[in-house]
Amino acid sequence: MNKHKINHFYLIILILITGLSTNLVQAQDFRLGFKGNPLFSMVKPNTDYNNSAGTKIGFSYGVMFDYFLKEHYAISTELGISSLGGNVEYSKSDTTISTNLKMNYVEIPIAIKLLTEKINNKTKIFGKFGANIAVATKNSATISYKKNGVEYAYDDMKDASKYMQSFNISLVMGGGVEYNLTKNLDLVLGLTYTNGFLNTMKSPSIYRLNNTNPNIKAFEADLNYFAINIGLLF
Repeated sequence: MNKHKINHFYLIILILITGLSTNLVQAQDFRLGFKGNPLFSMVKPNTDYNNSAGTKIGFSYGVMFDYFLKEHYAISTELGISSLGGNVEYSKSDTTISTNLKMNYVEIPIAIKLLTEKINNKTKIFGKFGANIAVATKNSATISYKKNGVEYAYDDMKDASKYMQSFNISLVMGGGVEYNLTKNLDLVLGLTYTNGFLNTMKSPSIYRLNNTNPNIKAFEADLNYFAINIGLLF
């Protein structure tokens, strides 16, 4: 994990803890709700000859919780089940290796949420910034090996936990609107970006090491994704 990224993460946690501890006694309200978010995730390699090769569409569902510290800001957290992943392509000389990674996570984002006054007595605009903790429940992968464009091997790993990390920490930022439907029911629409801090892979290399490709190293990669936020808060 990059030292610069570690320092940023610690700063985020410090801000969240400070805000919660100094304002908890003044809390005015809390809200509970449900979410269902389409996700667009990408695995971004940081190793030579490996490149991102496409975005994977996934989904996240779960519960949301807002704990208000003041009228216009809150500690916002969720408990969600998310399906993520991405495609990575290794290309060197006449060898191409295409990897399709799939990850299922239990995610707990914690963020500071800032809200405006109501617009036309119906709509509030919000922004949020924080950190996300994710624990993998399942990792899988398929890998296609080609030489001069001809496939010579294929791996279908139903369980790839040997090669992929079971834990991740990410930066979360986003915004959106809350539209009041009834007295105690708000529709939430927004967009969130989650940027992974940790390498999603781990040694040894997920690639086959044989006479055809004896020197391929394990690659490092970040997992990033956009979420279209759709939910109901009571």
